[in-house]
Amino acid sequence: YLLAGRGVYLITRFIYVVILATVLGPEVYGIINYGIAWYLLFFPLTSMGMAVVLSRDVGKNRPEGSRTAALTLTIRILLIVLVTSVYLILSFFMEDDPSSRLLLFAFAFALIGRSISAWTEGVYTAHEINQYSFRQQSIFRTMEVLLGISVLYIWKNPLPVVFIHGIVWCLEAVYGLSVVHRRVSPLRIIMNYKELQRKFLQGVSLGTA
Repeated sequence: YLLAGRGVYLITRFIYVVILATVLGPEVYGIINYGIAWYLLFFPLTSMGMAVVLSRDVGKNRPEGSRTAALTLTIRILLIVLVTSVYLILSFFMEDDPSSRLLLFAFAFALIGRSISAWTEGVYTAHEINQYSFRQQSIFRTMEVLLGISVLYIWKNPLPVVFIHGIVWCLEAVYGLSVVHRRVSPLRIIMNYKELQRKFLQGVSLGTA
């Protein structure tokens, strides 16, 4: 399932890239790539090794793994708020061109949605139910391509394409959270500082590396 999901991602991405580059041209397509590369620099900072901690705890003890899922979700949300704030501030001060700055701001939706989606996929992997991961990739990568191509041919402007990219990742995050809530364990937020600190420190060295 993981291999098939990765295959769906690569195939749809290849088709999408070819069409985007052809319609927008190298300069505009290069700006989109710049935005993607910029927000992906921040993406790993929203995880910090929590997926590995989750897989370890679920493998050792399912009930403990359920609590770890709640703790790692809480940590992920706190990190998303912090990292996205830093991303927006740096984007504002480092990018002088107003249109490029607007694109970078739009990519913040993708940073948020993709980070939460990564948590849901970590839950699937920890519980060995990666058929849901394959399903998510199949639905939402196809959706992004179809919607992205539609707005591209209507407006021939990179901004709607970027918004579609971010919105689809956010929709995938909502879908993934609902699947985890229904199929794995109820979603919970645990604001216990000592527990959060302990779990964060268990994964932070791996996340930093």
